[in-house]
Amino acid sequence: LERLFIKELGMPPSFYIKARRLNAVRRSLLDADPQHEQVSKIAYDHGFNHLGRFSDDYRQFFGELPSSTLKNPI
Repeated sequence: LERLFIKELGMPPSFYIKARRLNAVRRSLLDADPQHEQVSKIAYDHGFNHLGRFSDDYRQFFGELPSSTLKNPI
C-alpha cells in the first residue's frame, strides 16, 4: 500500500499527513488574530503535542517560524 501511495503521490503517507496538518496550521495562523490567538493553541488544535518538534517541522516546511506567520500574515 505504501509503495502505491508513493507511486501515485510521490511521497510516503506519513509525509503526506504531516504536510496536510502543517498546511492546516498555516491557514489557521494566517486567519488568526495575533492579539487573541497563540501558536501553541493552534498547534494543539491540529494535533501537534510536541511544540518543539512542531516548530522545527514548520520552519523546515515553510521557511519561517509559526510565530512569524501569526504576526505577519501575507
